[in-house]
Amino acid sequence: MQFSTEPLVSIIIPCYNHGAYIRDALQSILDCEDKHLCEVIIIDDGSTDQPTITELEKLKAEGWTVISQINQGLSAARNTGIAHAKAPFILPLDSDNKIRNAYLRAAAIMQQDNKIDVIYGDAWYFGLKDGRWTNLPWSLQRIMLSNHIDACALIRASTLREAGGYDTRLRLGYEDWDLWLRLSFRGCGFYYLPEICFDYRVVKGSMVRRLTGKKERSNSVLEQMYELHKPYMDPAAIEDFILKQYRKNPVSYSFKLFLKAYLPGVYGYLYKKNLVRKYF
Repeated sequence: MQFSTEPLVSIIIPCYNHGAYIRDALQSILDCEDKHLCEVIIIDDGSTDQPTITELEKLKAEGWTVISQINQGLSAARNTGIAHAKAPFILPLDSDNKIRNAYLRAAAIMQQDNKIDVIYGDAWYFGLKDGRWTNLPWSLQRIMLSNHIDACALIRASTLREAGGYDTRLRLGYEDWDLWLRLSFRGCGFYYLPEICFDYRVVKGSMVRRLTGKKERSNSVLEQMYELHKPYMDPAAIEDFILKQYRKNPVSYSFKLFLKAYLPGVYGYLYKKNLVRKYF
């Protein structure tokens, strides 16, 4: 189904055995006020689940763009969608999540400012968890420490292609973090939109839960990430810095961490008054 002959946003939806959810994702697009600005590209990444195969065949018959390929993983599926995208802005959407109009409306921000390469926002959890995922403004230090930006973000297509798309070597997770790091190190511009831009489904057996649930697997992928970005990232240096600060005054440092973790309002007040450095 083509929403626009000259789309502004290409929504790319990889699908692997998620036929039970993809209608929700597509309906969320249809519910967007600015759906006329976009095109939708569904990538069937070699689904083996018969209900999913049947559902994708139905969608194709209804006029939705469905591209099939042998199973190559999430990164390769997104790259296939990028290769077929016509719009100047790309919006990856996982097949079990839902989009909101805020992202489509945000395309105007990128049109007006060519220094912005990525726009990301907040999300709303649904499924096994409910509530708002409030994000944080971008900083190089923050994104190097951990990934706080979901794959569902508005990305300038030319920037994404120049960066080589998603790294297909990362099939166990963190492919989105790897992309954000590469774009950050290239000096690309990130813009935080403090609005709920998409809905994030929390289910049992998701890739994130499988990754974080097994420490060995998580460590293996993290080591791969650090190796890929070795010239820029040194987690050991952060640990050494924290240890040095702690050794200077263990009690004071521990109390400061306690305040920041459990009494952020008090910590913020003390910080503004320059009392944190004075007493801790």
